[in-house]
Amino acid sequence: MLDTVAERLSAFLRNKNLKQTEFCKTTGYPESNLSNFLTGKTTNPRIELMEALANHFPELDLVWLLSGTGTMLRERAALEADKATIAELRAEEPEEIDQPITMKEIVALLKKRVNELEREIMDNNPGLAKKLGIDKMPEL
Repeated sequence: MLDTVAERLSAFLRNKNLKQTEFCKTTGYPESNLSNFLTGKTTNPRIELMEALANHFPELDLVWLLSGTGTMLRERAALEADKATIAELRAEEPEEIDQPITMKEIVALLKKRVNELEREIMDNNPGLAKKLGIDKMPEL
């Protein structure tokens, strides 16, 4: 079972057949920071790690990485929806997006995904939605 963010990140790196050094060369993320996180010397991922992952591996589901909910890899439709959301935030056409994703955009994408999950829970299990306090929550 992949209980921690570090364990899920390690599983993603294995899935991509990437060693830590290759990941760091690809993303520019400091190898010592990654090593400290993966070995448990630091417990929370740095914001720069999340940015590196979002910019270089858009197929990685950050909700899964952070919470363990859902699946590791995102479907093409979800990737296209994210591209459209980012384009909307930037007032650009989706095919014109070539700049790295900003932290503000990552937060917007995560909020959108949380809203989708909450709607799914409300539709499929109203009792659970009420227990979680999301049965009457406004959308973000």
